[in-house]
Amino acid sequence: MTVTGTRLTVYLSAPANLASNPQAQDVIDAELLAFHPSCTLSSCAPIHIDHFTVALVRLTTDKVSSNARRAIIDSTAVAYLGEVQPGASIDSLGITNAEQLLQVSPAEAASVPTSDFESFGTYGRTFASMAPNQDAQPLLAGSAGKAFLNAFRGAFGHAPSSQAVFGYLAMTAVLKALHKAGSGATNRGTIRTDFFALKNAPLLVGSAGPELGTYSVSSHGTVTITPAAG
Repeated sequence: MTVTGTRLTVYLSAPANLASNPQAQDVIDAELLAFHPSCTLSSCAPIHIDHFTVALVRLTTDKVSSNARRAIIDSTAVAYLGEVQPGASIDSLGITNAEQLLQVSPAEAASVPTSDFESFGTYGRTFASMAPNQDAQPLLAGSAGKAFLNAFRGAFGHAPSSQAVFGYLAMTAVLKALHKAGSGATNRGTIRTDFFALKNAPLLVGSAGPELGTYSVSSHGTVTITPAAG
């Protein structure tokens, strides 16, 4: 599917019922922070990538399948930041896959979902998980980790849970794929291909560092993160 025009939209699944779960809310807040440091829960100005204006739209319905359906009917949609609650992706990834829309979960376990749930027969893999089977703490060590914690605290008034860094990574990787696609960012297939081709990409705090580490996305939709030394 190809978007017409210069407006692109990234959707973020943020069910209202997660507000009572501080760790989940921190993950969502970190996604907002990665989109732009000025983003808040109530507003987020568009950013510019190449010659495109990229908007972020939060989807707050508690039924995640409804959030996914809202995203796919928008002809400007180019990515869907998926479910924060582990196991919830099963209810949305088949919907986004059917429309070739990249879905990236900051929290889904790397071992699920299987291809049976993902409807591989439509567009192949369009789903990835940014939560590897590793501890988040090494990413938050050192000066880069301190910079991330300070940036989060400055934006939201408190220190985040360690899992928030995976939300930051999820949004960062999606935006990296849009940058990599360049003028081809109007095509959902191009974005998906560029996302799964991310290898040894730097995970920076802000636009210019410091570097928390590097990450690579596999063809199986899992991520390998190497924390920065020191």
